[in-house]
Amino acid sequence: MISLEEIKSKGKVYLHTTPMTHGFIGLSKFVVITVSFLMITIVYIILSKIDITKVGSIGLKDILFTYTLINLFFSIYIPLTYKLGYTKLQLVSAGLIIITPFVVGTISDVLTSNGDILMKLIDTSNVIFVPSAILLITIMISISVKATSLILNKKEY
Repeated sequence: MISLEEIKSKGKVYLHTTPMTHGFIGLSKFVVITVSFLMITIVYIILSKIDITKVGSIGLKDILFTYTLINLFFSIYIPLTYKLGYTKLQLVSAGLIIITPFVVGTISDVLTSNGDILMKLIDTSNVIFVPSAILLITIMISISVKATSLILNKKEY
């Protein structure tokens, strides 16, 4: 939605003339994603404490694993939004949605055959998993923010 709003009302010109650096523009998108994820996670945890909701509980590993996957997706998606433009990226996204049902079976087979790797990841202690996940998230966000900044620096408005 943010990208769609940037297209309207000459948002690209506003992005270029804002007093924020291009790195902070990219970082601000991750702040929105993080705040949204935290709010939803907190609501989910509260609902899991209420017996009548039948919502299962989640652990720290589940939260960090999910947040890592979300950051992986947006670390690719945000720079591509600026590189291709929102409209072209929607065409790419639609193509991925169409291809996904055909690819899911293959991915599922690969994950099943490599199940030992996933089980080892799940069985790691929090002392190893939490810092590793946080480091991976930080690296992904840093690379994405740098890529977004480079793309915005090259764009002419």
